[in-house]
Amino acid sequence: MAADKRLDYKGVVPAATDDWPYLYLKERGVPDVYWQVLLLLLVLSTVVIFAVFPESIKVNLHFFFLGCAFFLIETKSITEMVLLFGSTWVVNSIVISAMLVMIMGANLYVGKRKPTNVRPYYALLLCSLALNYLVPVSSILGQSFLLRGVVSGFMVSLPIFFAGIVFAISLRKMRTVELAFGSNLLGAVVGGMLEYGSLVFGIRSLYILAALAYLLSLMALRQRTS
Repeated sequence: MAADKRLDYKGVVPAATDDWPYLYLKERGVPDVYWQVLLLLLVLSTVVIFAVFPESIKVNLHFFFLGCAFFLIETKSITEMVLLFGSTWVVNSIVISAMLVMIMGANLYVGKRKPTNVRPYYALLLCSLALNYLVPVSSILGQSFLLRGVVSGFMVSLPIFFAGIVFAISLRKMRTVELAFGSNLLGAVVGGMLEYGSLVFGIRSLYILAALAYLLSLMALRQRTS
């Protein structure tokens, strides 16, 4: 009987694309069961974060939005690489390795150069997000495996490099590291919830959400320094 009901469905099912590849959904939207689980995880994560970092009860919005945006970029990067290499260990190894290299490079850069003004790096960060949004990695799908790995790894991890510089500069100015880490982790949890917005607006929309989160982090930083 359940099979008959599925066969009788007369609604218009949206076509699956690279940007919206959710074959298991009959319409754009976040199922109720997803919201229930996400809210439960949010509550549990918040309790644990506040228990480990009690200073983060006074949330630092700058680091909060940095964590939110970083999680969105990470999720988008892994999802995009699946289009090139399939959902295998290759995707995780390329994305995670590229991100670790970029994060290490960002820390080495800040340690050597010792920049103090984050605004130029915010501009470069937003430009790198715009580049990834306008030039999807699927455009190099027909190239060799090595070229796909190098080019896609560089493109999707480039925002991580500038984000790492912004985070490192901001962290050096913090008196309470626990407040920064706690707020950052809490933002990452919220970013994980916002990631499900791709079920409605598509995967590429995560870049827009990440850009908005970075702009909010810059505004929060300006308010603290004004």
